[in-house]
Amino acid sequence: MAREDTPAGRLHALLVEMRGRSNTQLRGAWAPIFRCEPADTSALVQGVVAVLALPDETEAAVRRLPNVDHDLLLGWRARVDAAMSIAHQLETTVENFKAQYTEVDTMLLQVVADQLDRNEPPVHMEADAVAQAADLVGQLLDALEAIDDEDARGLLVRHALRLQAALRLFKVSGAEGVREALLDSVAALSAVSNGRPEADERKGVRKYWELIAFVANAFTIAGTAYQLAPGVASVVKAITQ
Repeated sequence: MAREDTPAGRLHALLVEMRGRSNTQLRGAWAPIFRCEPADTSALVQGVVAVLALPDETEAAVRRLPNVDHDLLLGWRARVDAAMSIAHQLETTVENFKAQYTEVDTMLLQVVADQLDRNEPPVHMEADAVAQAADLVGQLLDALEAIDDEDARGLLVRHALRLQAALRLFKVSGAEGVREALLDSVAALSAVSNGRPEADERKGVRKYWELIAFVANAFTIAGTAYQLAPGVASVVKAITQ
């Protein structure tokens, strides 16, 4: 398992990656992390909002750890919070952002990530599976245009776009973010297919179901991959256990 599967690991990786940026505004530093263009302010803001959640998610996970000094493991919090307080200022320099925290903070977050990984085996998804799933979503959006029912098409497109966003922000939200979006996709697909999307012959629905099966089977916990049987119930059970 990669330590980036925990919120502390993702926060650590992001802060280290930002320390490697120079001579640019935050707009240009965030863009490759969020897999968007520097001029795409909407996507940048969406990404920053997800980043801002990581310190709280990390602290909550640390507080659940038994038999450790929680305050010691949270020694990075004040300085990282200072960096997060300007993370949305896209025109400020990356040097200003990096000046708020130190290498000691990133090292401590690495320790925290290791502790969390040992305590709560996280959901994992390989980077190549993320890239392949993102390509499949692009194909899916084209296929959904053929669905005649306007309400059904609109619902499925919205959830496909949410799944696409979760895959784009994988460095920030990780496999957990993808899993949450996937569960919502399962519910939407079930709603437009009378509870049996695996039996729906419409091309767009069939492609959506194939995408869901691909992503769900790409998840692993503690090195054990999901293997899905057909049906909504089996998918929900597998990706929520």
